[in-house]
Amino acid sequence: MPRTEVLAGLSLGTERPYLHKRFIDLSTTGWDYGGEDQFKGIAYDPRNRSPITGNPLLWIAGDKNKRIYCVDSRTMMVSASFEYPSIGSVTPATKCMGLAILPTPTEMRLLFLTEAGVDPMTPPILYHLVYDPSLSGPDQLQVEKWFYLASLPSQNMFNLTDSNRGMTEYKGDLMVIGMWKGNVTVAWMNKNGQILAIFPDITTALDPRGLLHMHDRVFTCLDGSSDPNINGRYLGKFLSDLLDNKPGAMIPLLSIEPFFFPSFAGDMTLYQDNMAACDRDVVYLYKMLYFCFVIDNMFVDDIDMGSVLIGDYKIKYVKFKNIADKYSLKDVIISKGSVVCPGSATHCPASEAIRWVKMSVTDPVSTTDETIWQDTIYFATQKPWIYPDGEKEFWIKIDIPVNYPNLTTGGIPRAVDVDDGPFCVPLEIVAKVG
Repeated sequence: MPRTEVLAGLSLGTERPYLHKRFIDLSTTGWDYGGEDQFKGIAYDPRNRSPITGNPLLWIAGDKNKRIYCVDSRTMMVSASFEYPSIGSVTPATKCMGLAILPTPTEMRLLFLTEAGVDPMTPPILYHLVYDPSLSGPDQLQVEKWFYLASLPSQNMFNLTDSNRGMTEYKGDLMVIGMWKGNVTVAWMNKNGQILAIFPDITTALDPRGLLHMHDRVFTCLDGSSDPNINGRYLGKFLSDLLDNKPGAMIPLLSIEPFFFPSFAGDMTLYQDNMAACDRDVVYLYKMLYFCFVIDNMFVDDIDMGSVLIGDYKIKYVKFKNIADKYSLKDVIISKGSVVCPGSATHCPASEAIRWVKMSVTDPVSTTDETIWQDTIYFATQKPWIYPDGEKEFWIKIDIPVNYPNLTTGGIPRAVDVDDGPFCVPLEIVAKVG
């Protein structure tokens, strides 16, 4: 097994995104992408809605066709597309170096960052675009104003680089990837294009690509190929606004697609209270994980009961752990899920296996009362809640019978066979975050 996969287990103990849905090959769909396969910018717009479905919008910038696509954020269906912005004598943009949404009291403003304009000595340009769905055609997305990027007091301009792109909303301002004094880094920039600060811990060697500020954390895709424990690309999660790269101040999140791809060159955005990303002609949607299980002092996503003999049982001691960075968890419900048997049968080995699993919030060693074992258990239904880094203990039991109670062969109860396995029982977990 690659060591990156082993190390990825260490990231299970921290709040992180996990891939929920992938929309692939959008360039080949009939949704007016026009063969676009160079998605470079993405921004979620919760205020404006798709005129077709009423779902919130997603804005995606594609360098191949040099268009901004107005997309249904849940289906990726295109409702409109617009040429990259230009104004006056300035050369029309040919590259999206960053896309972000900034809210105002009355609208959502789409900010588009592009390369130098008339000549190579011209600074990069930041466009403010306003979407008006009451209009039609190109008039729906208009340039309201634009700014040349202004650097810190120095003769050195802050420039952009093709191979390192990304921009995100940052506390009413922006955070952007670019080049400062010959070094690829991340900068803090106000909405008028003025560079306010540089984060020197982000260097060319880290090769940052894509940027997201979410839940007071900053995420960017970094290069860890020189690290013997990582040996590849990963999603870096910075725990402070300083983007400090010292041990303990940044957590490498491994094995999250597409950030481990060497070719990743897209961007990220806040999606509802989760994450979305784009790369090539694919859009990825993520959910955030705020909890994990701890078994035998190991962080795990799933509970593996291991080997259990037919006609025997096993009990596991489990901790439900809050791994959220700042949220408490309350009203936690863990229950067994359901399965659909092949051919719409009423019973099958998978549905029978669900009956074998029970859970308890009472230590079974302390009692002989079998009523402690339930199909559903509850945590933190009243104060104290499960605070960050807090945990609640429970026990899970699997009891495998010799024969299936509801499956027969020729009228005779059918024996449970190891070849019917592996037996997987889905758990459904509901919790309030706040």
